[in-house]
Amino acid sequence: MKSQERTQSEGRVKKRLKVTRRLSVRLDPPSKHRSQRLPFSSLFPLPALNDRQSIRLTRRAMVMDGCQLIWRLIVCLLIAIPPLVVSINWIGLHRHWDSEFWNWTTLNSSSRQINIVKSTCWSAVRQKLLTKEQVKVCLQQPATMLSVWEAGQSSSQACRQAFAERRWNCSSIDILPRKAPDLSHGTREQAWVYALTSAALTRVVARSCSSGILKQCACGSFPRHPPDGQFKWGGCGDDIKYAKQFAKSFTDAPLKRVNRKAAATLLRISDHSDLLGGHSSSAAAVPHWKKPHIISAMNMHNNRVGRKVAEQSLQTQCKCHGVSGSCQIKTCWRSLPPIGEIANRMKTLYGLAVEVTPRRPNDMRRRSAVASGRLAMLTAIQHHHPQTPPSMMASTAVRDGGFNEQDLIYITKSPDYCRRDKQSGSLGTVGRTCNATHESSSGSCASLCCGRGYITVLREQVERCHCKYIWCCTQVRCKTCRHQVEVHMCK
Repeated sequence: MKSQERTQSEGRVKKRLKVTRRLSVRLDPPSKHRSQRLPFSSLFPLPALNDRQSIRLTRRAMVMDGCQLIWRLIVCLLIAIPPLVVSINWIGLHRHWDSEFWNWTTLNSSSRQINIVKSTCWSAVRQKLLTKEQVKVCLQQPATMLSVWEAGQSSSQACRQAFAERRWNCSSIDILPRKAPDLSHGTREQAWVYALTSAALTRVVARSCSSGILKQCACGSFPRHPPDGQFKWGGCGDDIKYAKQFAKSFTDAPLKRVNRKAAATLLRISDHSDLLGGHSSSAAAVPHWKKPHIISAMNMHNNRVGRKVAEQSLQTQCKCHGVSGSCQIKTCWRSLPPIGEIANRMKTLYGLAVEVTPRRPNDMRRRSAVASGRLAMLTAIQHHHPQTPPSMMASTAVRDGGFNEQDLIYITKSPDYCRRDKQSGSLGTVGRTCNATHESSSGSCASLCCGRGYITVLREQVERCHCKYIWCCTQVRCKTCRHQVEVHMCK
């Protein structure tokens, strides 16, 4: 019996050795005379195996080495992909937390509150709402995060109100931090959103400084020019200087990480107007530009435009002093208007946005051709936006083909946003309500429905009516009225 068992065990060992030899033969490199593709498993050669335990250990080592290789590839891809959309994902903070959750203005140095701040900041990073540069601001200056929260909420509302009657109606802002193609491909809409969010953050921080919410800043400085005699400078104006510095550090820091050399080259319009399609006397050598680097430089420029528009929107507000409100003396200060007024001002820049493209030094001799073709190019761009008023097109045609510090720039033509297209981020206009009475307005059915026509449906509308003021009880009593209203919807 023992000899029989020994014979069987020797036979099993021989079979295992045969299997091992077959595996080793398969993993051997091909000969010089034959061209053969190696399998993926050839990256991890098998040693000589003679028992079941070594086979298990080798398989486990192969799996671990393969996992390590895959993780290294993933990390390399994550490092190579620039955070172009992630840099404005902070707009979605108001959809994940309430404002009171970010109200850390009365934060003390207790370890419990500090841990709450840290956990909240890193939670926003995990949800891709903040970048690693922005989370430093969240950890070092937690009191400013309430202003960031308010800026995201106000910019979202202002964008939807400004483009409520357009084919593109800022719907992509509501899906952040999910990928929004129309906010990552360098379109005209992306340029406007970056400028708007930068202006909104500048405004909210400046107002927080003047109202005393932020302790690291104070009232804004008075203008250098003296008053005209009818008033005197006083009060507490908005600190626009500190607000611009904070907005720049918060919005531009993730973009500078994409390519610091490109960002440093494109800090001034006079230096990079040749690179991005403008005209300047400098003919510096143009590096090898990649699209993420160009979009990053474009976003930084549009952020600067938004801060500039916010600064130019400063208004003079006054308060009267005197007997019985005679207003013998007026005290005035400088403050920023609501974000809606800033958005309406920037809406004009949206229609006047300039398409730019990087050019190499050997293309500089074609300046005249580019300058002469600028009018045709801008006319083609306006063709994609038929709802743009004629006054904008006329003022655009007078331009000399360059762009300055107050122009929005983009590198990719926008789609018409008529039909649904996930690749371009267009949701289409099917089912959108339109105005069938005014055909010349931007929200008309002719423009919004893209020539597909519209349908008319009846909807019941409930409103208060027949209101009366009751003198005895000092209240207003109203009735509820219901009536049918015609609603026009795009096919």
